Amino acid sequence: MDLQGTTLEIIEYWDFYDIPRQILGFDGAAYWLLDGGFDDELDDYSPQFRVYPLGESRERAVERFRDRQWRSDAIAVGAIRVEDAEFDETLRKRVRIRSATA
Repeated sequence: MDLQGTTLEIIEYWDFYDIPRQILGFDGAAYWLLDGGFDDELDDYSPQFRVYPLGESRERAVERFRDRQWRSDAIAVGAIRVEDAEFDETLRKRVRIRSATA
């Protein structure tokens, strides 16, 4: 996974708290899920997004995102610290990944 320096188009999102916390993004070739939801252990929102690949099919990626099917069968391939995710002015259209770890 090399999303560093990549700008993702935000296709859909949910769980908005200051920023979108679950994001279905598209990098021009593949779909990605960024999951930065509430962390029960921290009793706060996660300080990072876990990154899950959702494939190249928009239809299948949207279906998995909406049904939350990725929770049972996807494996996180990396992480992005929330402060390394730079959102557009609306916080809803694009996110640029400044730094990511595999």
